[in-house]
Amino acid sequence: MSTVAVGGTFEYLHYGHKKLLEKAVELATSGGEVHIGVTSDKMANN
Repeated sequence: MSTVAVGGTFEYLHYGHKKLLEKAVELATSGGEVHIGVTSDKMANN
């Protein structure tokens, strides 16, 4: 079992985000977990 974490702004979901999330799911083996961190607008603007 693997745990994979990804993070990003994800202001709008585009092809690159989709590929990132697909790869995260691929790397999280059967029964694993994918954790997605979404940054706030305040953090993204700094």
